[in-house]
Amino acid sequence: MRKIIAGAGMAFIFCIQLIGQTPVKLLSVHLSQGEEVLQVAAQRDGYAALTVFWKDNPGQKRYYILTGDQRRGPYNEVIDLQAAFDTVGFIYAARNDTTWYVYEGSRKYGPYSIVSKVRSGNQKHRCLYLARRKMRYNQVLYDRAEVIGGSDVVSECFDYELSADGSSYALCFSGLMADYFLVKDDEQLGNYGDVKKIRLSDDGRDVGFLFERNILDLFLKNQTRKDQNYSGLLRYKQPGSFGEMTFTDTLDFYMTPGDIAFARVNYDPVYYYSYQDRNGVWKLFKNGFDMKVKEREITLLKALSNGNVIYSAKPGEPGPNGLDTAQFYIYIAQQPVGGPYLEVRQILPSPGGSTMAVEARIEDGWSLILPNGGLGPFGDMQDAAFMGEGILGFKAIYKGEWTSMLVTSAGMGVGSLIRERGQAVGIANYSQGNVQILVQ
Repeated sequence: MRKIIAGAGMAFIFCIQLIGQTPVKLLSVHLSQGEEVLQVAAQRDGYAALTVFWKDNPGQKRYYILTGDQRRGPYNEVIDLQAAFDTVGFIYAARNDTTWYVYEGSRKYGPYSIVSKVRSGNQKHRCLYLARRKMRYNQVLYDRAEVIGGSDVVSECFDYELSADGSSYALCFSGLMADYFLVKDDEQLGNYGDVKKIRLSDDGRDVGFLFERNILDLFLKNQTRKDQNYSGLLRYKQPGSFGEMTFTDTLDFYMTPGDIAFARVNYDPVYYYSYQDRNGVWKLFKNGFDMKVKEREITLLKALSNGNVIYSAKPGEPGPNGLDTAQFYIYIAQQPVGGPYLEVRQILPSPGGSTMAVEARIEDGWSLILPNGGLGPFGDMQDAAFMGEGILGFKAIYKGEWTSMLVTSAGMGVGSLIRERGQAVGIANYSQGNVQILVQ
């Protein structure tokens, strides 16, 4: 799982023919001389393309968003181009000089001095994003034009997560005495110290946080030992005799946070979490039971629909295969199956479980590692996802620009997966001046 295929494959031009899919649309992209397509987002009946002029001239470079015959721009920067979750239209944020706006179809929100992490959910959360208004100090979480996390003048929202089904969000924002308040949807779950990780289950029913204990908690318990500075919170739904019940578990005090992952097997919750305990030993737990693993720095977990887990960790010892104890490997059933890597950011099993991709950093940069090779290296990567067992979509920094990639058995090119309500239902491929849209 370590072989890398060079990014030069981007020059490959192909026409996709997929069994079980029917061409729906072949739409022209009207480019001007010197204009280049970087990204494509698509729905069944249309597309949005991010283009760039004067790509190699930083002082003159400008970006545009093309949707059919409509052209928006020029912009100095564009981020997070995506199709709306379950409505018609496209969402992105763009900057002109020092001013940012967020665009949702024909709607426009702003102005802001900074915008990040734009996401689209269901009817409850159409357009979420972190932003800071001009002449204001704090970054807050918006849903469209409404503040739902933090306050412009009192508290700052540092991060949030949106569930894969678009139904639920979780966030943390600052309070008094450097505390951080944890929130799931509109419910406040408590105040703690610096939040290190937020995890939501795909269906939004379960949530977990790993955080520092706050100053007041440490003071009241008269604890000054640095090996007990962290804790965590798990809140999950459990079916019972009288309907669904909600349970909250508080983790033990520990030295270093790891990760949290959720799954469901026959409606029952399965949850994993990891940390380095107060004795310096790394632990991995399943539903509260110690799995007695030997690995260290278990910092990324992926729970599977069958209740098992895949994780990234460093070996506890070299072992018979001569593993490098300074680097990360991928473990299944406590056996290394991929590596070594400098860092692992995403473990991505295919929907049917026949294959897997790993977003990992090696010496030359970030790559998407597959069982028979890999894609990269790139400057950075994000949003990798499978459609079926053999099609991949992701974004990567390629030749200095964030580019949307589509990978099929035919090759790799500019394109994207088409998602409806969080599920991949088709593909959009840009080639020779056209966007070819295919759906199941």
